[in-house]
Amino acid sequence: MLLPWVYLQLRASKQLQSLFIWSACCILGIAIGIYTLESAEKVARDLAALTNPGARVPIYLHSLNMWLEKPFLGWDYGSLQVAYITSYSEALSQGSVLPDGLVENLEHPHNELIYWGIEGGLIALAGIALLVIGFLRIIIKQPLWQALALLGLLFPLLLHSQTEYPFYHSIVHWIVFLTLVWYIDSCYSDTKSIRLKYTILLQTFALLIPLLTTLFMLTTLHSTKLLWFFERTGHRHITLLTKISNPVAWSNRIEWDAMMYRLNIALEKNDITELNNYMTWAAETSQRTPRANIYTNWVRVLIKLGQDEEAKVLLQQTLLLYPTNKSLQNLYASQADRTQPQ
Repeated sequence: MLLPWVYLQLRASKQLQSLFIWSACCILGIAIGIYTLESAEKVARDLAALTNPGARVPIYLHSLNMWLEKPFLGWDYGSLQVAYITSYSEALSQGSVLPDGLVENLEHPHNELIYWGIEGGLIALAGIALLVIGFLRIIIKQPLWQALALLGLLFPLLLHSQTEYPFYHSIVHWIVFLTLVWYIDSCYSDTKSIRLKYTILLQTFALLIPLLTTLFMLTTLHSTKLLWFFERTGHRHITLLTKISNPVAWSNRIEWDAMMYRLNIALEKNDITELNNYMTWAAETSQRTPRANIYTNWVRVLIKLGQDEEAKVLLQQTLLLYPTNKSLQNLYASQADRTQPQ
């Protein structure tokens, strides 16, 4: 998409040899990439693996059905995890879908438009459409070769957003995307300039934002290291969690780890109060961030409290949500063996 613009620019400046050098480097890079994919042990993949979409196709198909079920307002913002696992498990129990698309911890459907369509419905999609229309109005006014080049700047991120979730996963991608849109808009559309007399506030933010961001990221790395050690040592050394300097970046994970520590102690000491506290926490957390291990521990608590019937019902309901989860299947099998008459 950039080649026509590059060719015309270099031809005008009589530097076409630079185009051939650049093209040769691109061909060389592609050749090295293809050779690496076929030969390197750690990344070698055959054609079948490279062309296999994995769970994306069933995810896309079911997500489309979810959007059609609530097309206007969507399923509510922040509800994708709960809505998807519940909806897909129900469809799976009815035999209308295959297990391939049942992703237990799906936070994003690997497609930005589908994501906003599910959570926000047509209202969210209409907002995106307005932005697209405004951008295309700038593009169509340019000569074809220049329009292709401008679209080429955004195309990698746009394509990636339709097969993965770069904007959800990385703030850097989102900033780069917005910067490119701003650059194109400022260069190729009518703009008005406003001169500010007092810029001390902008200068202050220009200094503070990089400093605070650097501090935040460094403390996040330190917190990640402590979390890693805590989880690898079996959730035993609670002092590691008390040393975390930045709990914001890993708030959910810290909360889960802390509850696992409290649960293990409560199971050992038969602390009824703490066991009930875990069940309350599990009931609330599973409504916003469902996880199979939370349900598994919930069942364990009910069994510990002697509430076998409640444990059986919860386990059966959980298996409907996670029918392919091995830990839940093993727990169900062990419970079935325990309750069988000798």
